[in-house]
Amino acid sequence: TTVQKKAQYGRLSFQATRVLFTQVASLKYFHLFLDIGHGVGNTVLQAAYTVGCESLGIELVNLRAERADVYADKCREYNTLIHQQRDGKHYSVGPVRMRHGSLHAAEHRNFLTQNVDVALVNNFGDVFGHRCVDKPGQLTMDDHIAALFGQTKPGAVFLTLHPLPLPPCVEEANMIRKRVGLQESQHASFYSVEEYLLSGRNLLSWTNKPFVVYKYTRTSLQEAVFLCCNPTCEKARSMQTIPACCVNDQNVLCLNHCDCRVSERTSRNAQTYKCP
Repeated sequence: TTVQKKAQYGRLSFQATRVLFTQVASLKYFHLFLDIGHGVGNTVLQAAYTVGCESLGIELVNLRAERADVYADKCREYNTLIHQQRDGKHYSVGPVRMRHGSLHAAEHRNFLTQNVDVALVNNFGDVFGHRCVDKPGQLTMDDHIAALFGQTKPGAVFLTLHPLPLPPCVEEANMIRKRVGLQESQHASFYSVEEYLLSGRNLLSWTNKPFVVYKYTRTSLQEAVFLCCNPTCEKARSMQTIPACCVNDQNVLCLNHCDCRVSERTSRNAQTYKCP
């Protein structure tokens, strides 16, 4: 949207991203990393050059995407000229693939979900939420990202700087089911969530205040499903699983809901960890 293209406010520093890679996501060289809204490509390239993993990114704004391609070319050039030819050093650099496009476009769906191990979304301050839509009632970018998360493989991790509009996590969903007299189940939801508090100077380009990183992890269930928590709903009582995602009439991937239309958003009372 027009609003989204203007919604830029800053970036994560190299130090902050390193903390996320090593202490929060445990990113390894054999993982597949994804940066949603990669800007000029800093984080994508940092993952490829410092961790050595395959690194993907997608960016909506054409100018940022073009600069990211130039940045990637320069990194390859300097790696060859300085590290290899001058210093005789050979580092394991992961493949880099960055795309210019919209993350809710069907042609990018597999690129954004297939085999992704760790994804990063800098959606600080609701920049991908209601601030990014032109009209009330439209799906936000956070809505699309939440649906993409539901399409990832078991164990996949999404790191965000603002909560995603997801249904309750498996722990919270089972608490709700127990409270209303429904049976608990591992199928109650398709993810768990943790919160990490990061503090220190120069972690974010726009503030030195502590900030929270939300770590969403897909459960071990092969298919992303959930159970309705409405005690008057037949599907909830019979423990009929509901697919986490669906495709709407515009061929856009969305989060699903129970036919009873009664649902609860997560209260986000997750365990919070402090990172140095």
